[in-house]
Amino acid sequence: MPAAMRPLCFYYPSTVAIVDDNERFLSRLSLSLDTKLPYIPFTQPTIALEYIQKNHLRNQTAQVLVENIEADNFGLKSAEHQMKVDFSHLYEKIYDPKRFTEPTAVVVDYSMPSMNGYDFCKLLKSNAIKKIMLTGEADDKLAIELFNEGVLNKFVLKSTPEFWRLINNAVLELQKAYFVEKSQTLIDILKSQSQFYIEDNKVAQLFSEICEKYNIAEYYMINATGNFLLLDYDGVPYYFLIVDENELRDLQEIAEDQKASPAIQKALKNGECIPYFTNNSELMDAQGNNWETFLHPAKKIVGDKTYYYAWVKDANILNIQRDKILSFKQYLENTWPPVSAESREAK
Repeated sequence: MPAAMRPLCFYYPSTVAIVDDNERFLSRLSLSLDTKLPYIPFTQPTIALEYIQKNHLRNQTAQVLVENIEADNFGLKSAEHQMKVDFSHLYEKIYDPKRFTEPTAVVVDYSMPSMNGYDFCKLLKSNAIKKIMLTGEADDKLAIELFNEGVLNKFVLKSTPEFWRLINNAVLELQKAYFVEKSQTLIDILKSQSQFYIEDNKVAQLFSEICEKYNIAEYYMINATGNFLLLDYDGVPYYFLIVDENELRDLQEIAEDQKASPAIQKALKNGECIPYFTNNSELMDAQGNNWETFLHPAKKIVGDKTYYYAWVKDANILNIQRDKILSFKQYLENTWPPVSAESREAK
């Protein structure tokens, strides 16, 4: 996962398509990319377009926006928004092995005989995929015009001394931007709630540091306040769970009403542990010592407010079926690179 990125609603590794009719240059460019950055090369623009359209996955944002008929813990009051955010199924993307093949960025050469880079990018203008054009000195002015028109997101001169570093940086930056845009509608709705904890800079920094420490490859928000399911490069699931002091106080009162043991009530009061319930039914069923099933050791963090968070490894919170997950490490070692569309066409 990009280390300094503010948490989004979801993020997973994805593919960059590279389009250049010069096979030798294409090979050099492919080998110069980050080793954890899947790519697929094309010498024929038309086949590259077909691949992108076929592998561009459906909009995850639409899957979690539902009509706001009544207020619940996943959304907003009906009077405030016509739509609400339901994260109950977003994390199931982990069972889709094709998620890593989704093209989120394309690097295309401007000067190609069958279709130049301008025409290629124009055909992708309505697509969310990010576009980087490679140009020669003679095409510099044109590239600026296309950038201003919104046809492409970046252009890089082939003659620049730091070409290879610039390409890597541009791809990684635009892949981040791709997921920012995919999450933005959801984030705009969630930010209107006072309980969107991940917007707190201290919480965001903590989340980023934990992801880097534990080699996290992908993550998915599992409720509206900012709890996450995360997978490391080996596909091991983790959970980032967080409550603020007001929410913890409310939970402590519920635990008292539901006859949780004095030890559990004390641990909640002191912030030594926090519970996580996947839905209201679990909360209502947590009677007496059943509360212990839902508790996780917690630590305190002070940002704009006081929070308590738990970092939980491989727990049974969402009943994750690890045998059905293709990890990013497995994908890189055993599945990638896929047989290219051009190879299939040649057969």
